[in-house]
Amino acid sequence: MSGWQLSGYTPVRRLGAGASGSVVLATHDATGTPVAIKYLVRDIGADSSFRTAFREEARLLGEIDDRHVSRLYEYEVAQIGQDHGRRVGRLSQR
Repeated sequence: MSGWQLSGYTPVRRLGAGASGSVVLATHDATGTPVAIKYLVRDIGADSSFRTAFREEARLLGEIDDRHVSRLYEYEVAQIGQDHGRRVGRLSQR
């Protein structure tokens, strides 16, 4: 996991990683809800066209209401040297 973490969530373990970033299993501190958080790698966060595409992906995902797709709950960009995106979605309870 990166040195920076999303406030209000406790990381549990890394679920996976790829070229654009990593996905972490975490728990929402206030509710105990398990969530998946997607963190972008620093270099990609500096690319404005990638940030635009990531923002659009988050907007589209927010419109989907299907039990087979992780629900988008939060999308934020933090300024820490360079932009970092993170997408938070609740894990399906199957």
